[in-house]
Amino acid sequence: NSWKDSYGALYNWHAVMNSNGLCPAGWLVPTDADWNTLGEYLGGQYVAGGKLKSTRTDPDPHPRWNDPNIGATDQFNWSALPGGYRDYDGDFDDMGAYGLWWTSSLISGNLAWSRFINNSSTTLTQNNDFSKGYGLSIRCIWEESQQSTLPTVYTLAVSDITEPSAVSAGSIADAGAHDLPAPGPAR
Repeated sequence: NSWKDSYGALYNWHAVMNSNGLCPAGWLVPTDADWNTLGEYLGGQYVAGGKLKSTRTDPDPHPRWNDPNIGATDQFNWSALPGGYRDYDGDFDDMGAYGLWWTSSLISGNLAWSRFINNSSTTLTQNNDFSKGYGLSIRCIWEESQQSTLPTVYTLAVSDITEPSAVSAGSIADAGAHDLPAPGPAR
């Protein structure tokens, strides 16, 4: 409990998948495929972890990564923190060295996919070593609503083109709609 405010709560996979839901309405725990998409978007699994990690390190007070925090840029303000994990015995391990997050994807009876980042690498690693009873962090993502629509924009052809200028015009026929709920917890 002493580190919960700094790193967030650690949940077993059963709590992640409980019908009560850990994420607010409109938000969900990402699937393994969602994490793959994120890694690909960030340039691949071998660099994605560095782009997601908070840049806070020793001697900053917690929350922070242990030195060395290799390749941490927090390029997308995701600010991944190393909350470690809780094992079956109730022991807490690797705080400061590892950030571990559940996915909502089941592997088999007692295993589910997770992801981790550590202080000595830039890799965002797919993991299948933790049984569902371990406590890991979660990160909620926004679930795109079916109510979202793109805007409709009409433009006229470009005319009166000269070296320093050109003339064109346009109009917005429909501004579109984006039903974005309030942000969920970033743990």
